[in-house]
Amino acid sequence: MPDLPLFDADKIAATIGMRTSLTPTELSTIIQERDLVLERIINGTSDLLPFSFLEEGVRVGRAVVRITVREDKGRGPQVLGYGTGFMVSPQLLMTNAHVFPSAGLCKDSFVEFDFEYDALGNEKAPDKWQIRPDLFFMSSPQAELDFTIVGLEKKEACAGDLYGHIALRESPAKVKLGEHVNLIQHPQGRRKEVVVQENKITNFFKEGFLHYTADTLKGSSGSPVFNNQWDLVALHHSGVMKMDANGKPVICDGACVFIANEGVRISSIAAFLKSNVPAEQYQEYLAAYLC
Repeated sequence: MPDLPLFDADKIAATIGMRTSLTPTELSTIIQERDLVLERIINGTSDLLPFSFLEEGVRVGRAVVRITVREDKGRGPQVLGYGTGFMVSPQLLMTNAHVFPSAGLCKDSFVEFDFEYDALGNEKAPDKWQIRPDLFFMSSPQAELDFTIVGLEKKEACAGDLYGHIALRESPAKVKLGEHVNLIQHPQGRRKEVVVQENKITNFFKEGFLHYTADTLKGSSGSPVFNNQWDLVALHHSGVMKMDANGKPVICDGACVFIANEGVRISSIAAFLKSNVPAEQYQEYLAAYLC
């Protein structure tokens, strides 16, 4: 074994000793044995990820949009609220059914790509697109799978060709209990934000749902939920309230206590689409993008 270079043990001990239970002298002795490694995996699990994790997150994030929900009740279109959505094919957008429960509500609403900050913290100019429920509209109610897929207008190209689209995979084997998930969203209608890593899957349900510990706000409805390979695993749709023994929400300081967030598994939505979209529309708009 080749001889290792000597450490300046006293300097290292003086620097690090204040942050350990060892005295500088004890730490100096350990360092001089030349077997000390000053880096460690903490808590037995590694949080190290390939650098491409960031690049791939940026790529899929381009397909995520802010939705402005508007309705005209006789005085011109009025903003009802905001949501999040994402492209699942060149011309189709997915969000929650409680964002767009009907095709009629889409008429005066619109979506914006690039509603975010650039790397220098400057506001990017958003790219506004109109919604085309006459082109395609498929929905499952909030009490069921809580999703809506709707068409977007075509400009010089389809939105999904310009900004990308996110594959819908029917296989349920994309995420495991305890695995990290990452959400890209527009909380409270703000410019695009992301929550990564400190969010874990806590439960699965046979009805096609899963729970995770990610932060969301009003306006996050319709956000894509990804695993660490940026595979789409769920459609975020709701917070999960803590219940008491009688099945009533637990209240603390006048507010409900939430224990998790809930998403609809993409595998369940993909299976629903294959069985319920009319064959002609399925072949034209979805067949090539469901896998």
